Amino acid sequence: MNGSLDQFKATLQRRKERQERYSGQRKEASNYKKSAHKSDFKFPKLKPKELEQFKETLRLEKENHKLKQISIFVSVFVFLVIVLLIINL
Repeated sequence: MNGSLDQFKATLQRRKERQERYSGQRKEASNYKKSAHKSDFKFPKLKPKELEQFKETLRLEKENHKLKQISIFVSVFVFLVIVLLIINL
C-alpha cells in the first residue's frame, strides 16, 4: 500500500512542478496584447453608379464560376457514363 501511495504522491508532485514550470514560462513569453482601437480599412468610397457597376461585375463573375462548375460536373459525369458503358459491353 505504501508503494502505491508513494507513487501517487510523486505523480502529484511532478504534476505540480510541471504546472509551475509551464505557467511561469507562459506568463513571461506572452507578449500578445489586444489593440484598444478598431482597425481602420481604407476602402475607396464608391458613387452609386460605380457601386452598381461593381455589383454587376461581381454577379457576372459568380455566374461564370457557377457555369464552369456545372460544365465540369457534366463533362465528368458524361465521361464516367461512357466508361461504364464500355466496361459493361
